[in-house]
Amino acid sequence: MILNDTVATKPDWVSLQGKTLDGGYELGDVLEANWTSAHLRVRVLGYSTVAAYASFYLADSSVATEQLQVWQDLRNLKHPNLKSPLGCGRLKLGGSIFVYVVCAMPDETLSEILGDRGLTDEEGRELLKSLGQGLLYLHSHGFAHGALSPEMCVAVGESIQISTECTRRINSFPKIEVAVPRYLAPEVTTANVSMSADIWCLGATIFESLVQKKYDSTWFGDLERLELGPTLQRCLDSNPHTRARLSELIDPPADSRTEATQVPPSARAKPVKVTRQPIEAKKVRPLDPNNMELVKFDSAYGLERLKVRVKADRSGAWRPIAAGISALILLVVVIWLVIVPKLQSISDPQAADDSQQQPKTAWPTKTIGVPDGTPQPRVAVVPPADPNRFRLVIGDYKKEEDADRRIENLNKIHPDLDVHKLSQSPDGPYYVVAGPLMSESDANELRKKALRMGIARTSYVTDFAK
Repeated sequence: MILNDTVATKPDWVSLQGKTLDGGYELGDVLEANWTSAHLRVRVLGYSTVAAYASFYLADSSVATEQLQVWQDLRNLKHPNLKSPLGCGRLKLGGSIFVYVVCAMPDETLSEILGDRGLTDEEGRELLKSLGQGLLYLHSHGFAHGALSPEMCVAVGESIQISTECTRRINSFPKIEVAVPRYLAPEVTTANVSMSADIWCLGATIFESLVQKKYDSTWFGDLERLELGPTLQRCLDSNPHTRARLSELIDPPADSRTEATQVPPSARAKPVKVTRQPIEAKKVRPLDPNNMELVKFDSAYGLERLKVRVKADRSGAWRPIAAGISALILLVVVIWLVIVPKLQSISDPQAADDSQQQPKTAWPTKTIGVPDGTPQPRVAVVPPADPNRFRLVIGDYKKEEDADRRIENLNKIHPDLDVHKLSQSPDGPYYVVAGPLMSESDANELRKKALRMGIARTSYVTDFAK
């Protein structure tokens, strides 16, 4: 069951600002709050570069203990595709007990990206693999996510991760409604608590990431039009017993327990009769009777025996002579090409001087004279490159109208970034850039500023002089 307790008075969330939670988490601004829950910005003491937030939920003593144990167990799960909690605990505020969980702030969420564009087929496959590996690791440790959707898929650095603060134990209803599920599997009515329900939500999330539309059952027949359609149809099967398994969709991690798959007798491999192919006889040159002779030898026991052996082939006896003749001819050619020209140069000193003045390379170096007549090599003067040749590219688009829409949205929210459009060809691509030409260090600083504003992490700095 989901807890729906009420409080007599509204908690004073602002009074928590400046306080430090156990573990070194200093509370900052209130991001969102109501009577039963709140989200506050957090500064992690000792790690100034880590951005985080703390979520508080109303809970009685028994629920608080159980929920904190779930979060504590999730803290111990380390996987590149899971965003595990940083810390958790409880506090008393306004006469009520609240539990809290501290989580790292993501660079961006999948839902933010889908506000601009849908994913490509290649990005969809990568998303399926990353989310599938994260779910498989959760399931192997006895947890179900329960609310997988684009809002729960985040980017942290170069990794795609699943937020886990709403995770519950398999087949156990959540005691606190941390997140309202966007998707519910067909076989459930209130909460997703099974592994098969997570797989259905995985298929719905991948579908939405490709077409930018929320999935419902009316789309099932159109899935075959997508490159990932057959896979999504297996994930979105309305029957949980025939629904795809994660171990069939991805390569499971080496340290995870894989899911057992029951194979029906009708699908088991049947014995196959193997027929040996005859070995092809090697082609052996037959012995020539005229090239054989009888040889008499003494065995180790002093008995005289006869043995047949093949006579030695004397036809190759001339080959050393031919090789010597070839070497002699080659020596004569070398003497004619190398020694004779040198003898001619000795007899004609003027020709030798002219030949020495010829350049020794295929590209003669131009020289200029100096008063003493000694030629000096010409030094090429290369003007220094302009350091202000870099730009921050927020995104590149094939269609000009997509770039214009992106520029309009950014300039409304962040007019100080001076977002505009550049293109080196009338047919695109069209680059959405911020600011003027600048040095590489200034461009990188501007990118950090843009990331702090929540602009897509796919922005990059490039040299526009190339």
